[in-house]
Amino acid sequence: EICSHRTVAIDKEACKSWIYPTNYAPREYQVNMCKRALLENTLVCLPTGLGKTLIAAVCMYNYYRWFPQGQILFMAPTRPLVAQQVKACHDAVGFPENETAEMSGSSNSECRRKLWSSKRVFYATPQTVINDLNSGVLNPNRIVLLVIDEAHKALKKYAYCLVVHRISQTQCHFRILALSATPGRDTKSVQHVINNLRIAHVEVRTEDDPEVEKYTHARLIERVLCQASAAARDLEAKMNELCRPILTRLERAGAIRSNDANKVKPYNIVTAMQQHANLSHVSYVDLALAQKLLI
Repeated sequence: EICSHRTVAIDKEACKSWIYPTNYAPREYQVNMCKRALLENTLVCLPTGLGKTLIAAVCMYNYYRWFPQGQILFMAPTRPLVAQQVKACHDAVGFPENETAEMSGSSNSECRRKLWSSKRVFYATPQTVINDLNSGVLNPNRIVLLVIDEAHKALKKYAYCLVVHRISQTQCHFRILALSATPGRDTKSVQHVINNLRIAHVEVRTEDDPEVEKYTHARLIERVLCQASAAARDLEAKMNELCRPILTRLERAGAIRSNDANKVKPYNIVTAMQQHANLSHVSYVDLALAQKLLI
């Protein structure tokens, strides 16, 4: 059913089908991820080199077809990554060059305003996008698809979060596709990314999954053990002495089990910080200092 409140009209015939490129041999996991990402805000988690950009390009091309007046925006955290994704997406589906622009904050705002109003497919860093949204150079009403590369960065007040929030203040009829090889260091971080990017569905494949395994390459790993130099051992000893008074106070307060810096891991400090409210005798300052020193 087509929503009557959309800010950009949908092509009723085009949206009855979706197109997958035939210049690449279809991989079942990529096809399945595309199907979900076209219909739900999706976080795609795939190891590097297994085709996240192809999934993005397929979704971009189909939204380009479905919404003839809509705009598609691909964001990456740095300008070199932006340039890399321009080439990868165009190699996959071939958007018309006269409809495409790589946006940079180094160009003047009036030039960017003309590009935003005349083109349909954009590649940019999130900082450029949020600056143009806040200054009124970019009108968010025509955006129908937002692709976010390196999505694990979408924490706290990172520009990705600001862009999604700013567009959502104006209109809510846009799809989000988030891409990451490493979505977060723990469950809490991943949940923050999901919340910040309004993700409704998560697609995860690892190198061990049967769908993916045949497309990965065997690695030869050789472990080389190196002896620490005398200077390195001396520096380590001095660092341990520097940490010892702080760790001793934390040990006496019951936050950790040892005052030996070689035995206390950053994880132990993070756990104690999370439990700080229940540890009335523990100094949060000591915990914060210990975390900085042990990382």
